[in-house]
Amino acid sequence: MIEKRKFIVLLIIASSFLVLTYFHSITKMVLVERNFCDFASYYFYANLLNDGKDVYLLTRDKNLAEEHTQLRLLAEGSEIPVHICFGAVYSPIFFYLISFLAKFKFTTANLVWLLINNLLVIAAMVLWIFMHRYRDSCLILASIIVMFASQPLLENMGIGQVGVIFLFLFLLVACLYNGKMEYLCGPALAFVLLLKPQWGLILLFFLWKRSYTVVISTIISYIAFRLIGVLLYGFDIEASYWQSLFYWSHIQTGDVMEFSLKAVINRIFFGILPEQMKLASIMYISVSLMLVILTFRQIPRIKNSNEFLLEYAVVISLVVIVSPKTSEHHLVPLFIPFVVALDKLSVGNIRSIILLTAAFCLVSVKYSLINFSAFHVGLPAILTGGKIVGVFILWWLLMETISQKYKNGMQSIP
Repeated sequence: MIEKRKFIVLLIIASSFLVLTYFHSITKMVLVERNFCDFASYYFYANLLNDGKDVYLLTRDKNLAEEHTQLRLLAEGSEIPVHICFGAVYSPIFFYLISFLAKFKFTTANLVWLLINNLLVIAAMVLWIFMHRYRDSCLILASIIVMFASQPLLENMGIGQVGVIFLFLFLLVACLYNGKMEYLCGPALAFVLLLKPQWGLILLFFLWKRSYTVVISTIISYIAFRLIGVLLYGFDIEASYWQSLFYWSHIQTGDVMEFSLKAVINRIFFGILPEQMKLASIMYISVSLMLVILTFRQIPRIKNSNEFLLEYAVVISLVVIVSPKTSEHHLVPLFIPFVVALDKLSVGNIRSIILLTAAFCLVSVKYSLINFSAFHVGLPAILTGGKIVGVFILWWLLMETISQKYKNGMQSIP
């Protein structure tokens, strides 16, 4: 008992240190670094849409790289004091919501956005603790460490991205589902799909689990959100959004800032067989399909499974692996798989502890090979995928845990 108390004290010290360090970093971002480039783009495009401009058409401009395109001139005249990331890829209704912040000066709007995101971090922690009925103080403290030791979380805050919104909504869906309020899961999932369509695999997961109420409510909510967007901005803007989505999804990316499975494969092929980039796409699609099939074959088709959260977590990690675009801030929702893995981890399983630690370090620590051109293309580019390797290890551990839970035939796997 005394040893456990000492361990809890140690966890309290570690978690307190990380929380304070996190808020110190946030303060530094506001006062010194002032990046917030992605929020700047939301703010910028929301104002343009309100002025009647088609932001999706502007960002599809093939002359975007030139200095004097219409979009760049508009950006220069916007008086936004930070760099604006070009590329409108979110649904019109999202920019409508941002337009309420866009009524203020950028600095004020950015501070409000930062406050909202940090409140959502706290709300996400509260939801996670609530799901466990405060029963395990060690797990709660360890979860705080996982949350605030995360470089992806800091990156998300630093550029003003939406990863924390996804994390909160995914935890909210889990709470509602466990609370038998499946029909309320739809609006939350639909909003995620409005911003990142690749999260549609979560909807496939609920379909696989025969949770038809979740699926139907999500589809209805999604259609409703899209119709609201049409009413707000017109059909032409809605059609332009879909054209942009198709346009950006067909661009072959080898951007060194990305470490998605697709980006790493593209970089390898670009260095070895630059004339065979179609093979890179075939390889990416094949590997992704294999991982999806393996995952869903491991998950029992039982609606009220005792291990819903474990199955939910493995699908979240799967989406991050197979997503065609993955940057640092896209890793924020991995809080859920990590804390679920912690919860299910056997203290005596040294191998799993080592692998989980390795996965967490690969995903959460700040590091990059972007400044070393030797790793940009060819076989050395494999090393630029360290983050995605960490996610793969996490996915593998969760898959093993599911297998162990059902190997004795407690629930059949089709």
